[in-house]
Amino acid sequence: MVGIDTFDGFPGFANENRTGKAAEAVDRGFSFGDVDIYEPTRAALKHFVPRMPKGAIIVFDQLNSSLWPGESIALHDELGVGNFRIERFSWDSYLSYIVL
Repeated sequence: MVGIDTFDGFPGFANENRTGKAAEAVDRGFSFGDVDIYEPTRAALKHFVPRMPKGAIIVFDQLNSSLWPGESIALHDELGVGNFRIERFSWDSYLSYIVL
């Protein structure tokens, strides 16, 4: 787990950390962002998705939540919701994921 100053930290982190555990996870195809709001979610998608291989998994913890709509809007604006099948876990109604 890596803590990043969310909105301002993503561009620098993505460009400067091409090695290490977090970069390895992104490059190998896994991302779990728990930021809940629009700007940092969109920044994360913008800076990390280009580094992720086809078949990578992105997990969201508040997708389609009326209490926290930012993740859903950011996904729509940055990647387009219609480009992916959104899957949900049977044991948690908020957790969901997409496969790139």
